[in-house]
Amino acid sequence: MHHPVFRKWRYPCYRLKNSKHIVEVEKIIKSKFESIGIEYKVESEPIIINSLAVGEYGDTLDLNKISVTWKNTIYEPELFPGLIYRVYEPVRATFLIFSSDKFVVLGVSDLSLLPAIIKENLDFNDYIKS
Repeated sequence: MHHPVFRKWRYPCYRLKNSKHIVEVEKIIKSKFESIGIEYKVESEPIIINSLAVGEYGDTLDLNKISVTWKNTIYEPELFPGLIYRVYEPVRATFLIFSSDKFVVLGVSDLSLLPAIIKENLDFNDYIKS
């Protein structure tokens, strides 16, 4: 796993399964720096700025119907195969919803809110293709 480190000891971490892995990555980076004689400086606790979650809902959806019914959606299947749905309350999040039963949630920094955001915003009962 490669993690570039910037001047102020900030570095992005990719593909972490949960927030507990941040501590493990920090230990790895610290040991690599110390192995080449560089003192590792930590000025603050790690924070999550952005996250990505992937899920499935189990049915084929009518994205055209969702795009005309829900607010804050963009659906142009000739440009991108998924529907883009933006949520602004209680926190900002972006959903990419695909007709093939998959969705992606982007932009949530507080992982504890993720299940509630998904539950509150993804009700597909009226949009399942039969």
